[in-house]
Parts: sequence; structure tokens; C-alpha cells
Amino acid sequence: MRSLPPGTNGEVATEKLLTVINDDKERVASICTAHLAAMWLDAAEVCNLTYKCPFDSRVRQPCRKLADITVAWTECAGSKNAKRIAFIFDYYGSVVHERALGTTLQTATASEVLRRMGIIFDVAHLKGGSKNCVRQQFSYCSQNQKYNLLRGGYEKHRVSVNLGLGNQQTNKNYKRPKHIFFVYREERERPGVKVIETVR
Repeated sequence: MRSLPPGTNGEVATEKLLTVINDDKERVASICTAHLAAMWLDAAEVCNLTYKCPFDSRVRQPCRKLADITVAWTECAGSKNAKRIAFIFDYYGSVVHERALGTTLQTATASEVLRRMGIIFDVAHLKGGSKNCVRQQFSYCSQNQKYNLLRGGYEKHRVSVNLGLGNQQTNKNYKRPKHIFFVYREERERPGVKVIETVR
């Protein structure tokens, strides 16, 4: 918990407090980003996401850094790679990680952040199902970095992998099974028209 010391100048103390809060936020983001990167690269290895060697087109190279995932997705956005992208970004951390270690990556990372930074939350003030600021930061880092990594493939192929059907969903009570994802493909001949493929 961050608060102003009693008797301090309000304006100066507020600026110092904001600096501390921003530093904390950057540190949380750094930890979240590092955990996400490690998990995504592990998942890429598990599902065998590869890309063409720039020096020998006959050789497929594994993804050793995040930029390699971008190269692989930009190179090919076919059904097999779409399944791999869904596995890496939306299945591995929430399902495989939980089955293997008994907790999702988000929960494990949030606990690590709290431990390393000595943060204690007053959970009594959180509504049921609400995320604390650490979990919110994890979600933000995950979505923002995922978007940046896959943007090149979308811009080239007009293909994206999603968790929902958006406006196409007619059954409001539908709950997506964790192993199902949706691939949106924009038709080049008919701009604005999307073909939705269900991926399992």
C-alpha cells in the first residue's frame, strides 16, 4: 500500500508518490513480460512452430526469441499455424500450465510479483471475480505484446485467431470450451467480409 507520510508537503509528496507508483508499475510489467516471453517460447517449442531459415530455405528453424514467432506467423497463417498460435497464446498458459503445476501462469506470475515486491492487498475491498492491479497489468502486457507479435501476420494475410465469435455469436449463453478457437480470414476479393473457421 502506498500513502503520503504525515506532515509532508502535499505537492512534493504527491509527485514522489506518483514516481514510486510508476516505478512499481514498470517493475510489475517487466516481471509479467519476462514470464510471458518464457512461456510463449516454451509453448512454441512444444507445438513445433518453426520458420524458414533465411540462409537455407530447406531448413526449418525453431523459435528461440519472440521475434521468431512473428516471422513464423507472417510467413504462414494457414490452419496448422493458426492452431499453434491459439495453443501458444491462449491455451498453454491457462490450461496446460494449470494441469501441470496446479495454477495458471497469470496466478503464478501475480504471486511471484507480490512476493518479490512485498505487496499485500486488502482483498476484502475486491468484488467477487475482480482482478487486482497486478493481474490487470498481466492481462494488459499479455494482450498488448500478443497484438504486437501477431500484427505482421495479420497485415500480410488478414488472418487473426480469436477466443470468441463477436457479432456472429447468436447464442448469448454459449460458453466456449477451452480447446476451441476461432480463425477470422478476410476475403481479399470482398473487403470487409470475414470467413470464420472453428479450430480445435
